Amino acid sequence: SRSLLEAVIIDRSSALGVKLYRDAKTRELRGLRELTEDVERRFKDLGPAMDCVVTCGNEVMHPRATKGAETIRFFASTPNLAKRSIEAIGEIVPRLYVAKP
Repeated sequence: SRSLLEAVIIDRSSALGVKLYRDAKTRELRGLRELTEDVERRFKDLGPAMDCVVTCGNEVMHPRATKGAETIRFFASTPNLAKRSIEAIGEIVPRLYVAKP
């Protein structure tokens, strides 16, 4: 879901009024949090859903170092994180693809 969110924002950047690059010369992409903040300025109601996708994605892709019982709790919660993220991206994508410049 996190990668899909980033791909949608990049694909629709001109219609959404999102600045993609930190530096036009190097064409270094801005971070996903920065991109979602730009989108949120126009679609305030999508802020919580985008935050959910980014946060859940970060939790799965970059789990904190844990030991013992914490590790078990993290992996037990992974399906819930995935479900929340999928529900959120289902709300976001249709809205961003019908957005007019």
